[in-house]
Amino acid sequence: MSAPVSPPGTTLPAKGPVMLLTVGGSAEPLISAIRALGPRFVRFAVTVSVGNTKGSITMLEGETGIPSQSGLNAACWDHVVVPHDDPDRTFAILRESLQALQARYPDAELIADYTGGTKSMSAALLNAVVAVPGVQAQFMVGKRPDLNRVQSGPEQP
Repeated sequence: MSAPVSPPGTTLPAKGPVMLLTVGGSAEPLISAIRALGPRFVRFAVTVSVGNTKGSITMLEGETGIPSQSGLNAACWDHVVVPHDDPDRTFAILRESLQALQARYPDAELIADYTGGTKSMSAALLNAVVAVPGVQAQFMVGKRPDLNRVQSGPEQP
């Protein structure tokens, strides 16, 4: 659960919520969630690339990655790897991750955001929220002008 080195960004507050976000192929709503809540720490749930299947971990890389665009410095985030399509195993990993975040930040509000990622990741995260008392679930609501994609920009937690 370690983060690659990110370019220096804005240091987040010592107080504030802690977030666990599922990551898919769209960065904008996750960046909006981070900016809206101003968390002290963010953990991203990602998949790795396997063969020809690109993993969502690529959304964390470089200057165009979610952490850099959100103003997170390397000490304010990390990631946990989950399988592509195994909701049972993903549930176990995310439940353990939420429990570890609660232990690390006992005074913080813990928010699990299921805006990004696969359906399997969302289902697993929501089940993990139910299994770990005190965790709140959220997603980013945006305008959907068609069935293809949510309009970028006006998202709200």
